[in-house]
Amino acid sequence: MIPAEIDRRARWVLDSIGASDVGFGDDVPYNADAWERVDRGERPEGDDLAEGFFHLARVEEKTPGPRDEHGRFRAEWSSLDPLDPPLERLRRRLGVVSAGGPRFRVALTHDVDSLWRWTRIGLRGAAARLKQNVRHARLGPAMREATGLATAPLYSRRRPRLVETLLGAGAEVGLHGSYSAADDPVRLAAEKQKLEALTGPIAGHRYHYLRVDPHRNLAPLAAAGLRYDTTLGFPDAVGFRAGIARPFRPWSFERDEPLDLVEIPLAAMDATLADERYLGLAAKRAEPQLMRLLDWAAEYGGAFAVLWHPDRFDPATSAGWDSLYSRLLAGVQERGGSCVPAAELVSSHST
Repeated sequence: MIPAEIDRRARWVLDSIGASDVGFGDDVPYNADAWERVDRGERPEGDDLAEGFFHLARVEEKTPGPRDEHGRFRAEWSSLDPLDPPLERLRRRLGVVSAGGPRFRVALTHDVDSLWRWTRIGLRGAAARLKQNVRHARLGPAMREATGLATAPLYSRRRPRLVETLLGAGAEVGLHGSYSAADDPVRLAAEKQKLEALTGPIAGHRYHYLRVDPHRNLAPLAAAGLRYDTTLGFPDAVGFRAGIARPFRPWSFERDEPLDLVEIPLAAMDATLADERYLGLAAKRAEPQLMRLLDWAAEYGGAFAVLWHPDRFDPATSAGWDSLYSRLLAGVQERGGSCVPAAELVSSHST
């Protein structure tokens, strides 16, 4: 007999990959030894469903282990290959078929970390280059004119005129929780309240510096009334940190059930590719990494987020990263994918 706790966890995995009709214990056998290994914090072998729970519930991040100076779990310490997500392998093995439409979907997101660059101080250096778009704080339209696609900037609670401009342009605006908010739910709620005073209700979120701990600071997002998060990606690798390439509801071990929150996997970030502390690549050398991600998505499907910081859209200082972003978008379309707002991925997940 399958314990109720294991049945709940297995059903969550199956539901997360779109295999709700698959019978646990019938179509997929129950392996008690494998699930006991998961309970001990060990990666199971020979049981795809138990291994799927191990990765999707981030069990390897629940046990004590290495973290970087910002408290983050990095790809170098993970047991999975970020570009060979095991939940997607299980999905294919079970014969799950996606509905019609694009082969894959990418949510375009932008964390606005350096607002000063787009104010009077920052304009001293940039005005001559981006006078028409930046002098009047038209950052969102500038990005949209460059790509022809809607984007979803995630903002801190400051600079109300910039937020108003983006909303007026039809952009989706989310909360970019501060560095300290990752450790302080009260501060997180206060930041959300201040931003909502400018924007109205906020649905989406990403922690600054990708300071997400799935066992510690995702639950406060749901408690604050946020609908989705898109922080869960590796700071040091392209790919899928939870072993899945589509939105899912993170598991709460405290409640022993999924959170009332949708997580959009963050598959790629410009800083991951460019910064010396991570991959340290020039834009030209980073392109194959992004195209490999898109090739994988074109073959297997998926729905995930990409993060590009706005300062890389300044041609004079971007060192080719603005052009790489354009090639990324072209690559999505050439491979049969589509670029969509993050909220659209969440709505599709809920239907």
